[in-house]
Amino acid sequence: MQHYSREKKGLKILNLVFYILMIVVNVLANIKIFGQTTVLEVLEKYNNVFTPHSITFFVWILVYIMLGYFVLYQLEKSGYGAKKEAVERIGSWFIVSCILNMLWLFFLTFDMIKLSMIIMLTLLLVIYVIYFRVHTVQEYLYNDEKKGLIRPFSLYAGWISAITLVNFAALVKYMGLNLLNVGENLWGAVAIVVLTIVNLCFLYFGKDKAFAFTGILTLAGIVYARYLAGNIMPVGYVAIVAIFILVVVMINSRGRKA
Repeated sequence: MQHYSREKKGLKILNLVFYILMIVVNVLANIKIFGQTTVLEVLEKYNNVFTPHSITFFVWILVYIMLGYFVLYQLEKSGYGAKKEAVERIGSWFIVSCILNMLWLFFLTFDMIKLSMIIMLTLLLVIYVIYFRVHTVQEYLYNDEKKGLIRPFSLYAGWISAITLVNFAALVKYMGLNLLNVGENLWGAVAIVVLTIVNLCFLYFGKDKAFAFTGILTLAGIVYARYLAGNIMPVGYVAIVAIFILVVVMINSRGRKA
């Protein structure tokens, strides 16, 4: 039993270490210490109708703050019950997500768009694994436990879902592709529809407003970017409709809040 406790405490400390490493790498990546450019500069280089305004990417700060809250919260004694089970279900998956996050930054800031897309898809899968594993015990958690163990990964999963599509749109631009022989506006609108459907699924089946919050912010960023570019039609209008739908569903959703 003592060995088991030491092992779990060691994992919690590793979660903290890798979280700190992830934050440090993010800072270094955005001051060009080890990369040739910043994340925002890369996205601007491959700017397209699905690229949200740069101000939208401040959502990363909110996500990292919430992940930091999780890291500190999980360091506390879990005791027994749902909180302990939730922490154990997350296990080492969080460390894997931190490593993937750092790799994504490395490849993106070195303009390796194809590799960054592969890493981002893998990160999305890992975050979904964490999300669904921890949500299996959600109904047994107290409100403060949900804030420390559920909400951080709801925001993270929602944001990574959006960023994966943004990364894909940048890849399309990078490769000079004309998807299905249709114009940029059409596949940009399709990407918005896909993002909206994903968020609606999490809203309808999981009542997860935190997840949808990041989707709404991303769509708002797209609208603002299209407005500043002077060509809000048609992608901007599609995004406005999507925001309206998500807000209405969010307001009318019932049940437990994530």
